[in-house]
Amino acid sequence: MTVLRVAVGIAAVGAVAVSCGFRQVESDEFDEAYDAHVEAMDGHADRLLAAFEAEEKRVRAGQIDGGVKLSVEETANLLRTMGEEKKAFEEDGLIPLSLPMRDHAGEFLLRGAESGKRLRKAAERSLRRAIRDDPEAAREIQSRITLYMTPRVVAVLNVSVGSRSDEDVALWSDGTAGEERDLRWTCRRGVLSLSGQEPGTSTGYRLDRMQLSVDGRSMNGLDEKGKIKTATRIK
Repeated sequence: MTVLRVAVGIAAVGAVAVSCGFRQVESDEFDEAYDAHVEAMDGHADRLLAAFEAEEKRVRAGQIDGGVKLSVEETANLLRTMGEEKKAFEEDGLIPLSLPMRDHAGEFLLRGAESGKRLRKAAERSLRRAIRDDPEAAREIQSRITLYMTPRVVAVLNVSVGSRSDEDVALWSDGTAGEERDLRWTCRRGVLSLSGQEPGTSTGYRLDRMQLSVDGRSMNGLDEKGKIKTATRIK
């Protein structure tokens, strides 16, 4: 399934083409763990796609989490947004942030992280054995670790202070944020937070807490200094 390989950072065709260039190691634990990871992520992706259909029905019936009431126009806009989110997930692995889909997206990322941890442990064991027994195989395994396990961007925000455009912030699948992945991001109860150390500033750290709109396209809140922070999802 293309969505799986996109969502976990594995190009559906590219990874196969590249991995075919590796010299195969017989009974390699990493290969077996990778196959299990792919199968698990396929299942998680299928569940998220099924959730889109179920939540769209609930929105049409006026059943939105938190008892949110929408006008006919707002309902139509939310359904359109959810359709765009579904397409973005299928094509690029971008996660949905609309109110009906947030918990499902969080579950997808959580289950993916758990599966990724099992894959990484298997990779490390294979790498240790290869370093001891076959240095050439060790280099190949290290290359595959980089290829298969690099986090990918799941959303991009344009974050501003007041009316001043500030920066584009990428949200990565492993919970890191920013171009250098030196921030952390979370989304709990409709509040998206960005946090991390910021040497050279008056506080030495950053903490943005912003409430997401129902459609997940915009958010607003405060930073660690109490200044108004706003953001718009641009990807």
